Amino acid sequence: DLINTTFRSDRLINMITQMKERLQPEMAQHINRWESPPTIRYWNSKIDIMIDFAQQRPFYQRQHIREHFDIESDINVTLDVSNTEAGYIRINTINITPDTPGVPEDTYPWTGIYFHNIPIEIEAIAEPGFVFSHWTGSINSDDAVLQLTPTGNIELTAHFTEQQAPESEIIHYWHFNTLSGTIVSVQTDYSAIT
Repeated sequence: DLINTTFRSDRLINMITQMKERLQPEMAQHINRWESPPTIRYWNSKIDIMIDFAQQRPFYQRQHIREHFDIESDINVTLDVSNTEAGYIRINTINITPDTPGVPEDTYPWTGIYFHNIPIEIEAIAEPGFVFSHWTGSINSDDAVLQLTPTGNIELTAHFTEQQAPESEIIHYWHFNTLSGTIVSVQTDYSAIT
């Protein structure tokens, strides 16, 4: 889950680049005063190493996991929603929302890399005023939570519908047509509660 979000290469490279841009105006003075790093060129080369590491690390992380646990291959899980205002999807520990580190602002469709024959859990979560309806794609189901052991790529779309307001019914009914004087209590003329 973290490789698909927090440790995504593009996210880390963006963070490294932002930090470099903040420090760069001060580096010449820093080098003059402290003589470390020895040159701007040396400093830039170390940043290039961090960027290269961030680019390559997810591939090697997955490779180490596959080798250690004897996993056949990676698989892609592509998830989408029928309406981004109606709900979102959780896969394992990830809420696929823009608030989650590493999930893009333009969230759906979202694709993560997972492992062949390793269980995953996917849940459709409706926003207030909506209800989950069904899944379409690789699996058609009315269950909001899916427990899957994928043997190939998966594509799923969660469909949501507007929640219907419950029909209102009379619980208690009072009328005051014949009352006069000071009133201490009034009995209901009708009650649905027995």
